[in-house]
Amino acid sequence: MKRFIAVCLLVICVALPIIGVAANCFYCGAPGAYLSTNNTTIESYNSSTHTILKYDYTVCNVCQTIHIRVKTRTAVPHSLQHSKQWVTSTLTYEYDYCTVCDYKSPGITIHH
Repeated sequence: MKRFIAVCLLVICVALPIIGVAANCFYCGAPGAYLSTNNTTIESYNSSTHTILKYDYTVCNVCQTIHIRVKTRTAVPHSLQHSKQWVTSTLTYEYDYCTVCDYKSPGITIHH
């Protein structure tokens, strides 16, 4: 029983300082001075897919350094929708665009 208590105390005495150092800012060493934010960014990758990037970042309240940690990066096919625009009474411009990201296919102009 004494050995078990000694091992538990050893784990606590070693783990707590490591956890405390991990919560400090890497640059200035300020303890627990972070503001954390989760974000999602969608980028057009090519004509068939776009990338959804989920990440979080923390900002130190003391030295204002930003620490970014990427969680997931996923390539997803475009969700294309067809669109028409009347240019003149005899011309229309037709193209496809993704409803999720800013991808827009090169369109064609059709004479009526």
